[in-house]
Amino acid sequence: MPYLILCFAIFQVSLLGGDVEWALPTSLNVDGPIRPPRFDKGFLLVVNSRPAENAPLARRFGADGTSLPIRLQFPDATDLKVYAGAILDVQGRVVLTGLASSSDNRPAPFLAILDNEGRLHNVFRTNPYLMMHVAVAPDGAIWGLGYDCERGAGLPTAEVVHRYREDGTVLGRYIPRREIEARGGPRSHPALASTYGVAALDTSRDRVGAFLPEASLWIEFDLGGALIAKTPVLSPTPAVAGSEEFFQGVYMTGDNRVFAVSRSGPKTRLLEMDRETRSWRVHRTPHRRTFLSCGTDGDSLIACPFEAGEKPEPITVPALQSASP
Repeated sequence: MPYLILCFAIFQVSLLGGDVEWALPTSLNVDGPIRPPRFDKGFLLVVNSRPAENAPLARRFGADGTSLPIRLQFPDATDLKVYAGAILDVQGRVVLTGLASSSDNRPAPFLAILDNEGRLHNVFRTNPYLMMHVAVAPDGAIWGLGYDCERGAGLPTAEVVHRYREDGTVLGRYIPRREIEARGGPRSHPALASTYGVAALDTSRDRVGAFLPEASLWIEFDLGGALIAKTPVLSPTPAVAGSEEFFQGVYMTGDNRVFAVSRSGPKTRLLEMDRETRSWRVHRTPHRRTFLSCGTDGDSLIACPFEAGEKPEPITVPALQSASP
């Protein structure tokens, strides 16, 4: 997982029907290197990949610029590590997924629910399933993308996508590992390996989608868990000859458009999945030379910068033109 150093100024997004001016602190990486930030339900969530000593595991930022530090501590648990997070609702409750070591030396994957003040409300083990990515659907269901951390990434029967209720009830398990052919072979798990990019999980108004770059595969469900698509997507020609196209993030807007931010050598591009041709089409990159989308707001992407001092902004992307001559 790449480490990011991001600095922010003031930016505006269309949120809940009106323009909201954000006043973020100068830097999001005050606690150490961070995972890609996530704009979700009107908040910006940052998970620290290597927190400094005594630093919080995550921070939630609000539109008024306030920063809520999030800490976790479980009895008899060691080596606590958070892999992913999402906003549970518009009140700002938070979902975090991660891994701890239990007193019996077994891996203890968990899903934690925190209230809107960062206090632990509920936590439950998801053994043997470790969620490396998490998203919350509009109906409140918590979706995870991950693997069986007890028996290994190559276990063919373990499902890669799970769906939970907030109380920990398992609502469904989907897509056994054996149905996904990763480009690295049977021991290369499509939700773990990062040769071709970072796997992603996101939601729209009525769907949930997962992209597995190691398999060039898009998987899409309705909110009830019915499979809509399991579609191989032709990888784009790298922007730089002799390099691999590396997917940094994949996002689904409210109207079910699927976008990716990818890097090839020093070049960063904005791609959109063309459902008709099952391929990625290149959009004109916004004026910023390098950027990272960090979420969606309705039908728009929210772009966050790599460059210190640049302003994040919403991106309205024109519709794809027909690929036919």
